[in-house]
Amino acid sequence: MKRFIYLISIFIITLLFIGCFTDEKATEYQKYLESAMNASYRGEFDEYLILAETTKEEAEELYDDTIKYMANQIMIFNSINNGYISDEAKEKYYELAKKVLLKTKYTVNEARKIDGIYQIKVEIEPIDIWAATYDEIEEYINEFNNKYPDYEGMLDEEILEAEEEYAINILEILEKYVDDMQYKDKVSKIVEIEIGDDHLYGISKSSWNDIDDCVMGIK
Repeated sequence: MKRFIYLISIFIITLLFIGCFTDEKATEYQKYLESAMNASYRGEFDEYLILAETTKEEAEELYDDTIKYMANQIMIFNSINNGYISDEAKEKYYELAKKVLLKTKYTVNEARKIDGIYQIKVEIEPIDIWAATYDEIEEYINEFNNKYPDYEGMLDEEILEAEEEYAINILEILEKYVDDMQYKDKVSKIVEIEIGDDHLYGISKSSWNDIDDCVMGIK
């Protein structure tokens, strides 16, 4: 379940007072979206706190949820059951996700008013830790399966130990690729600024989710 479902004050309906509709708003919208992305992926809050008129606690919650979402995607992709591993192992995956998110690349362009709607073009270079690590991880999985050929017949305690071992070894492989991160081909996304009846603005949940998965290389 995506993290934005319950964060009603952030991104889904994070809203700012817009005043009059003028072309001068184009730069303001650009700064808002850029600051929101920087807060979400890089933990840079200063500008976002001002533009989104939110609290540091809410911004930190946004960042933490992004880290957890990234970590969970990494674990799911690599067949790691986070219900079978220790809290310590999970924290290591959160730390890995934080490092990965710092490697995200995107450019937020100035908003343009088209047919009365402000649109922002976001250019993204999706991270590609997924394909880059595939061969080495597949080789390790074969080693793991050979080591535990009777996995289904193992005791619960033995399974937990094996899953912990698997998770830590996968983590070690992934960490080697973070510093020299690879990227997929650049893509562009168009985000529309939505104006509410109360003259407040924001971006839709679906637009943000699309950017989220693209930046993380999930799509």
